[in-house]
Amino acid sequence: MLDFLKPRWRSLAELIGFVTILFGTKALVDPLTWQFSGPISMIFTLIVLGIYLRLQNEQWSELGLRPLFGWKAKLLLLPQAIVGMAGIIGFSAMLLLLAQHMGWTDFMEASGVGAERWGDLKGNLGLYLLWLLVVWTSAAFGEEIFFRGFFISRAQRLFDGVPHKWILSALFAAVTFGYAHYYYQGLRGFVVTGIVAFWLGLLYFAYKRNLWPLILAHGFVDSLMFTAHFMDWDI
Repeated sequence: MLDFLKPRWRSLAELIGFVTILFGTKALVDPLTWQFSGPISMIFTLIVLGIYLRLQNEQWSELGLRPLFGWKAKLLLLPQAIVGMAGIIGFSAMLLLLAQHMGWTDFMEASGVGAERWGDLKGNLGLYLLWLLVVWTSAAFGEEIFFRGFFISRAQRLFDGVPHKWILSALFAAVTFGYAHYYYQGLRGFVVTGIVAFWLGLLYFAYKRNLWPLILAHGFVDSLMFTAHFMDWDI
C-alpha cells in the first residue's frame, strides 16, 4: 500500500489519512455519545493502524512499543516516567501562572464543556473507574502510540533533509495533539496540551523512541486529575 510513492509523500499521505480517520470517526460518533467520541475514535483509529502496519510488515516496536530488555532498561522506566510527569505538571503550572500574571483572563478560563464531558465525578466511584479505564487505554496508551510513535515517525520522513527535523516533527505532532483537545478544553486546553505534547515529543527522542515512560507519565498525570475531581480536591 502506497509503495509507489516516494517516502516523503507516502508519509504525508499516511498522516493525512489517519488524522482524517481519527477526526472523521469522532465527528460520526459525536451525535451518539459526544462524551466518549474521542476515546472511541482513538481506539478505532489504532485498530485500522494496526491492520495497516501489518500489511506493511511493520511492527509496533518500530514505533516505540518495544520490549524492555535488561535490568537497566527496566530500572530506568520509573525515573524516566517521573521526568515526564514533572514536565507535564511543571509546564502546565508555569503557563497558567504566566497567563494569570499577564492578565489573560480569557485564557485562564477553561472551557466548561470539559466538566460536562466528564460528568459529576465527585464521589461517583463507577464513573471515576470508567474514566480511569479511558485514561489508560485511549489516552495514555492510544494517544502516545498515535501522536508520538506513529505521528512523529512519519513526520520525520516528511521533513527528511530539513535541518532540525526532529524538532519540527515533535512540534507538528504537538500542534495536532493540541487541536484534538480544543473541542472540549478551548484555547487554554489547546495551548497547554500542545506544550505538553511537545515536551513528550522531545522525550520520545531523548528516550530513544521508547514509548513506555511516556505512557506511564501520561497515565499517572491524567489519573491524578480524575482522582482530584473524584475526591473534590482543590488543585
